[in-house]
Amino acid sequence: MESVRKEILKKVVGTIKQMFERVQDIDRYTELTKFRGKAIRCVGVFYDIPFISTDVYNADIKAALLGMNSKYPGIKDFKYTLISVEELEDYQYVKAHVTIEEVTARVRSTPGSGFTVEVMKILKEKNLDGKTTRNLLDKKFDEFFSEDMDFTHQSTV
Repeated sequence: MESVRKEILKKVVGTIKQMFERVQDIDRYTELTKFRGKAIRCVGVFYDIPFISTDVYNADIKAALLGMNSKYPGIKDFKYTLISVEELEDYQYVKAHVTIEEVTARVRSTPGSGFTVEVMKILKEKNLDGKTTRNLLDKKFDEFFSEDMDFTHQSTV
């Protein structure tokens, strides 16, 4: 179990380091000048790490970032958000009403809660229906499959 935890930590800290370096690139490269002075939200999205948006890994991540701070000054104070792909999909239903940081803060401040649970609470608090707040891709997908479609193959030869 400890080796799994170390692999997860390696992947997560590596992602945070990469986000940190990319944000630092904004001040280094002239091609990125349009991003200077802007509020940058760094979100790491993971497919295969359970409970990534909770505080399960926080102590280990903070310790690792503190250890890296001499080589990467400022990384220990770097602001980021970590979520899973499924949580990102859930977020689409409330994105017009709260920031992703607000949802993850609610998860961290509510013991035993999860991202999806907090999204459902927000939907209820804001009197929203998840089905009516679906994104454009979902709507286009439904339109596409609701039309009569002719799938007959026509040869170009």
